[in-house]
Amino acid sequence: MSDAPCSIYGLADPISGDIRYIGKSIDPTFRLKTHIAKAKFSLTYKDRWINSLLSKGLSPILVLIESTTTLHASVKEIFWIAAYKCVGARLTNATLGGEGTNGVSPSQATRDKLRLKQFGVTPWNKGLHIPSPLKGRSQSVELIEKRAAALRRTTCRRGHLYDYSLKSGRKVCLQCWPIFNQRRYIEEYVNAS
Repeated sequence: MSDAPCSIYGLADPISGDIRYIGKSIDPTFRLKTHIAKAKFSLTYKDRWINSLLSKGLSPILVLIESTTTLHASVKEIFWIAAYKCVGARLTNATLGGEGTNGVSPSQATRDKLRLKQFGVTPWNKGLHIPSPLKGRSQSVELIEKRAAALRRTTCRRGHLYDYSLKSGRKVCLQCWPIFNQRRYIEEYVNAS
């Protein structure tokens, strides 16, 4: 981490003047813009608060709390969040501050998803690609015939005739296969007979 200048900033409610969020940034003005842009697509407590202001035609006020360096910014952010919470501020911060997600406890549903992902089990709807124009619609007979013809195709994409693998029974293009697979195919054929 470098020793570049960094600011501890707060986002204040324009109606009450109360600080509702504390963060750190090298460029607080740009960070305020990203908070506002991100709020439109997220549902965190902070984002819902920003959206409520935007719906009233208002936006959060940027308040610079302290100037520091990036080396000390995480510790200072934790300090200021704790200090504001001690005096009763209703902060929308999801964490205790600093790097990472200290202070956030994931929900049971999130824990279950992470546990399943760790075991290699994916949720039922992941990996399925259903083209949106066909999703939920009945398909015409012509479209079904076109797909069946593609499955019955006798040539590969390059126009070579398919051959059937003796071992797997699948269509195989001998000309498109790499050389080592051709040799293995021939050896399997010779050994089988």
